[in-house]
Amino acid sequence: MRLEVVLDRAAPLDRGTVEGLIETAASGLSVEHRVIWCDVEGFEEHLRDRPAATVVVPPDNVEVAALLRPGDDRRDPRRALVRFDAHARGRDASPQLSAHLRGIGLGGITWAVRAAVHAARSPADTLRYGEHPEQFGQLRRPGGGGPPAALAVLVHGGYWRSRWQLDLMDALAIDLADRGLISVNLEYRRPDRHGWQATLEDVHAGVRQAADAVGRAHGQTPIVLIGHSAGGQLALQIAEERAASGEPVAAAVSLAGVVDLDVADARELSDGAVRLALGGRPAEVPERYLAASALARPQRQVPTIVAIGAGDDPDLVEMNRRFVAAASGGPIDVVELPGDHFALIDPTTPLWAATFDIVASRLWRSG
Repeated sequence: MRLEVVLDRAAPLDRGTVEGLIETAASGLSVEHRVIWCDVEGFEEHLRDRPAATVVVPPDNVEVAALLRPGDDRRDPRRALVRFDAHARGRDASPQLSAHLRGIGLGGITWAVRAAVHAARSPADTLRYGEHPEQFGQLRRPGGGGPPAALAVLVHGGYWRSRWQLDLMDALAIDLADRGLISVNLEYRRPDRHGWQATLEDVHAGVRQAADAVGRAHGQTPIVLIGHSAGGQLALQIAEERAASGEPVAAAVSLAGVVDLDVADARELSDGAVRLALGGRPAEVPERYLAASALARPQRQVPTIVAIGAGDDPDLVEMNRRFVAAASGGPIDVVELPGDHFALIDPTTPLWAATFDIVASRLWRSG
């Protein structure tokens, strides 16, 4: 596979820094790559015969659709096209784009490279569960044509902020499909722009839509909810709420989840992310904290897997250890091995391998 990164020659960027980041990301994915700096007029030429994976960094005030030749007006499933902007800007709605990553700093170009390569290597079907642009999931099926072992719904993290998107979970979604599961990598409206209730409603609706779609095709299929960081908090909450309403899942998996929201708020994790997400501090919206914080409700109805890297943020390591010690009810499995915050969403790490082994054993028991 070949990757090209096409950048605006006039952008105020140090080329050595940018090209070093691209080199590191491409090398980690074992893809050949080429970096092209061009004027605005040159984008159409370079994008006309673009390879399977392309990242484009155009001028801020130009939409990607305006850079493409006439007739190139829809997304090509054979050629992934990802836009990247280091700074915050509005969403580029160009229909040709596989994704638009923005507002995550210059280092985010490594995530853009990964998003383009993953989309090209393992194209996903779009599963919509609402009309808002963020109400969708990316569905990947296992090869071989047999029935799936389970449906895995992934919920990404990013401390509930809109600048982080579902591409964080791309590698895990592909790995799960390779292991024989149907994976649905879920996007959802984040509470920093849409409020906490919208976030909960979206994750519930996305899980329900995924379950319905898989059920129609394959009959009743076990569901595993897998969330990372802030997504781990959501996976645990949604799993318990589904169980309470008679729609239990086979397992809930928290990967470095934020499991004690009262403490996370008191310690100002990610610059006050918790109160921004929930709409206030614990004394102001106590019912939200009670429902959302796993440690506030340690009696679990759903089999729960808690995984944490020993090298993660000490606040997350400590609260996950306390949650495991306090949890009761549904079976609780724990994985703690060397690794940082992102080792849990890297399918090549021992930390993820050990976590999936427990997921597989839970599915075998439930089946």
